[in-house]
Amino acid sequence: MTYSVEKVKKFKANLQESVLICSERCLLNATHWTTEIINGIEYPDHEKELLTDSIFYPASLETTNYESKYPRLTEQEYNRYQYAKSAFQMRQYENAHHLLKGHNAPRLKFLRLYAFYLAGEKGKAEEMLDILGSTENPQAENSAIPFLYEELLIGYDKGELDAFCLYLYGVVLRKRKEYFKAAKVLLRSIHEYEYNWSAWMELCMIVQDETMFEDIKQLLNSDMPDSIMKDFFLAKVSLRLHLPKHHFDEAIKPLTEYFSNSAYITTQHATAFYEANQYKQASDLFQDIQERHPYRIEGLELYSNMLFLESNAEKLSLLADQCMRVDKYRTETCCVIANYYNISRNIDKSIEYLKRALKLDRSVHWVWTLLGHDYIEVKNTDAAIVCYRRAIDENPSDYRAWYALGQTYQILNLDAYAVSYYNKTLELRPHDIRVWKCLVECHDRLGNREKREYCHQKAQQCKIGKPCVAAIELARLFAKMGQQAKAVKNYIEVRDKYSNRKDMEGEVAEANLFVARDFIAKTDYSSAESFIEPVLSMSYPYNAEAKELLKELVALKINRRDEEMR
Repeated sequence: MTYSVEKVKKFKANLQESVLICSERCLLNATHWTTEIINGIEYPDHEKELLTDSIFYPASLETTNYESKYPRLTEQEYNRYQYAKSAFQMRQYENAHHLLKGHNAPRLKFLRLYAFYLAGEKGKAEEMLDILGSTENPQAENSAIPFLYEELLIGYDKGELDAFCLYLYGVVLRKRKEYFKAAKVLLRSIHEYEYNWSAWMELCMIVQDETMFEDIKQLLNSDMPDSIMKDFFLAKVSLRLHLPKHHFDEAIKPLTEYFSNSAYITTQHATAFYEANQYKQASDLFQDIQERHPYRIEGLELYSNMLFLESNAEKLSLLADQCMRVDKYRTETCCVIANYYNISRNIDKSIEYLKRALKLDRSVHWVWTLLGHDYIEVKNTDAAIVCYRRAIDENPSDYRAWYALGQTYQILNLDAYAVSYYNKTLELRPHDIRVWKCLVECHDRLGNREKREYCHQKAQQCKIGKPCVAAIELARLFAKMGQQAKAVKNYIEVRDKYSNRKDMEGEVAEANLFVARDFIAKTDYSSAESFIEPVLSMSYPYNAEAKELLKELVALKINRRDEEMR
């Protein structure tokens, strides 16, 4: 599926309205995401000229398609709302809630209830501030939830909730672990107004496995077949659930054409490579993002993980310094610094910064997993197990936490427990060779010969596959992004590494012909010919394409010779 230019233009116009609508309701994450997507939209060359020369006249809030459905605010409501909104923006949530009591216009009602919800979240965070300490209360709850539930339930039953109050009701239901009803409410919110990214992200948190993913995908494809927001959502969920990469590729493919320069889309591609353990390709993309957006921190914690795995202390040090200068009070920054201290073998400092990250946001599951790894290094297995379990509580689809639990119990020689956690890991990641090898060891010690042999065979099967898939995907991505030099570099790597592999003939042919066209564009005809020649001896249709390109090259050579003779 591909998008038309007109469809993308309409989508952009709706996003521009969404910036006004969501920012007016203080939905900062939704607003930030929307503006980043708008900034990353790329049109074909002939359309760019029209955009450059045109003056943009943004819509006013009251004339947007969504707001125009509701009565306009009175002067008194408007003044009270602006006062409450300013209090909200100064994090005075209780004050904002108090100022809007008794006001039930949709916009005022949402901000009143949302402020009350965040006041409860703030109180909950203060109770849980001491990470793994004696004063920590991991069972602390948001005290506002029961009151919000009661009011929103009444409004829902009467059909009085707008799209944004429905979104908040979905949040409250998820907090109450009423997941089915929460999904139903959030889908209704999205149907009423689909450009609130926060509603999509809340729905993302409810989808827990591949079966649920397929169900919701089928439902959305049926109800919203032309929705671009739906494709962003499906790509995001596939990454969160660590699903096989084809799920991500299917959702992201139509987005890449018009959003090729979007930092968000590039970060999603980098994350997909990271999840597939293709660290070089992921690292190349993160470096590209850094070059284009040196003050953007989102995703850099994953980049720091890769630098840690590569034992690249120098780059990790520079990354940590850069993040500190941009914003030292960010979860991502704390994780980058923790990785730097870990690679420097200062584990105590690493633990300190991971705890800082959790104080900023306890819901980030992978921080709990990293903290567990650090406790393993200082031989505190009890604390490590607690951390891994907290990671699973936040995201049961986090295979790394399940795998780490298996390894921890294997270290403790509790192989039967380890096997159960490894089996759970395989439910989420069935083709991970590391897990099958660990199961071989566990069953060997438990004396389960048949199971040991079965796991050994599965481990051998995991080795089968095309190693150049990630490299060719990265080359194609850079080509779509218009970064020709980086695309050529990656295509040459494919050609050099896999030219002797018969099962990779198609990928090698693609690489040769792409590089040949690049040399033709640079009028380096002899180099172009050297890349075309190997493809001539390949099978159809690659040899046919090479012959056509060679004809073009010969014609260009003749033209250049004629010009030189004049």
